[in-house]
Amino acid sequence: MTIKHDNGYGTTYIFEVVEKIPEGFSIWAISGIGNGEYTPICERLHPENKDCYDVNTQTLKAIKLSKEEVKILFSSAMAGDGTLKKARTTLKRVAKTATMQRRQEKARKALPILERITA
Repeated sequence: MTIKHDNGYGTTYIFEVVEKIPEGFSIWAISGIGNGEYTPICERLHPENKDCYDVNTQTLKAIKLSKEEVKILFSSAMAGDGTLKKARTTLKRVAKTATMQRRQEKARKALPILERITA
């Protein structure tokens, strides 16, 4: 099954619906896929470069979840924790600032979902 998504700027993305996040993929922090019932997953073109957000638009995936779970994962991905590994790393850090405390709270909510849907 696939989902088509128009980004509103003339580009249509096609997402393959999967059950689990494949290795090398992460939550893509865009919203509005399938009436908010799917979380988009992407493969980064340059994962070693933290400042590069280019994604491989030929391998996009999506997972069907509840709308609440999609919101939780979107929020966590926006904070920088779009994978199980990143969420766990964030939770291990000492939260010295209010910003890190908020990020950890988002990661804490996302962790059980990520554990369930990561291959």
